Amino acid sequence: YRMKKRIVSAALCLLLLLGLQTRAFADVLYPGPGDVEAGTPLEHLAATVAPESSVSAAENTLPDGVNVETAEAGEGLNVYLRGVPDIAGYYNCVITVAEVSTEAAASTLTIPVHVIAATPEVSAGEDVECYTGDWAELRVDAYASDGASLSYQWYASDGSSQSSLIAGAVEPIYQPGTDYVGTTYYYCVVTNHNNGLEVSVVSPSILVTVSEVRVSSIAVSSLPYQTDYQLGDALNAEGLQLLVTYSNGTSQLISSGYQIYPTLLDVSGTQTMSGLPKQVWHIC
Repeated sequence: YRMKKRIVSAALCLLLLLGLQTRAFADVLYPGPGDVEAGTPLEHLAATVAPESSVSAAENTLPDGVNVETAEAGEGLNVYLRGVPDIAGYYNCVITVAEVSTEAAASTLTIPVHVIAATPEVSAGEDVECYTGDWAELRVDAYASDGASLSYQWYASDGSSQSSLIAGAVEPIYQPGTDYVGTTYYYCVVTNHNNGLEVSVVSPSILVTVSEVRVSSIAVSSLPYQTDYQLGDALNAEGLQLLVTYSNGTSQLISSGYQIYPTLLDVSGTQTMSGLPKQVWHIC
């Protein structure tokens, strides 16, 4: 009988201890927050525990920028993970829960949190139309909310599904070559690097159209020194200067590199020389 009484007493003590431990542990556990983007606010309800509980986080288990906070909720106490994590990584947040009004042993909650690198926000400059030999500049603007390191890589495409990496084009500004006529699509891959984790975004394409420079107009800037001739004289264009305007808006004065017809003036009267815009020559 005494043996049975001792067994019953031991069983009651064990149940009492288990009951105390259960009360100190969380009444409700909620799923983890899943992936959390660095640089964005985290507001995660982790558990509901007994109202008179002390809650603390184990050192170095929370993401930087995140704290454990509590708030009364009916007859319990809600436990939150709050803050703005800024360093990517896999974290097991260890939270200790102890009921201060009892001598129950403290219990721990382990909440997995995966902080991922922030996705960059990327915008691209406008399309470019230029002429062969012109200077052209392409630009992308990128921002990541976690403030981590961004890298850049430019690519070129003829509009098909195939693209080619441009070696050395690793800055947010790129100056493409304009030596050849044609159309090329350029885009930049921007990658955010945060504590060994990465996320990349492809910028909108920038269309670069290179056209051939053509002569738009020719005008006489300075007349030749001689405009009156004797029949049979050879044309002397010395002193003649032409103002040549091109399709890219530029212009230049030239005094050589052109041809004028006829070169032998064997017809008397007033003539207009071809190669010049309505230039009149007097031949006697």
